[in-house]
Amino acid sequence: MILRFMHTLFSAKRLHADSAIITLVYVKRLMKCADINICPTNWKRIIFGAILLVIQVGSNVAVCNKDFCKLFDNVTLLDMDELLKYFLELIAHNIIVPASVYTRYYFYLRNLAFWHDLRLPYYLLDRERAWNVQAFSRMEQDEEFHTGSKNGSLSADDLIRLQHAKDVLS
Repeated sequence: MILRFMHTLFSAKRLHADSAIITLVYVKRLMKCADINICPTNWKRIIFGAILLVIQVGSNVAVCNKDFCKLFDNVTLLDMDELLKYFLELIAHNIIVPASVYTRYYFYLRNLAFWHDLRLPYYLLDRERAWNVQAFSRMEQDEEFHTGSKNGSLSADDLIRLQHAKDVLS
């Protein structure tokens, strides 16, 4: 039932697997921060609120949720805005998902799928690729790298650091 509900929402907004992982992170965060359990009376609102948050956070442009209004008869844009606002309050506006948390959930879900003989794509992230992603993430978070790239010029040290990151990634 939950899978069908999520599939409908993900299809409407053309969301990908990474959004599902972040949705799970937000749901778990809500359960922990607000001390809420998922039950038959609240699971749709919890999942829907997490997906709305993923869409808001993951989008660089203004998001229009009219697509969702077509899926639900009695849901308005105002209802969705209220749900999103309440969800954010309950997780204390903690919307950051560090790469380490994302990776942990990714591998947990991958192992869960493997244990249940679910079909998985052939291009899965393995431990070596995960280390490469983490190295690239650290390089992007480096303040000096961002400062140099914003100014349009990089120092010799920045170029050496960039080359080292590329070596780690290859």
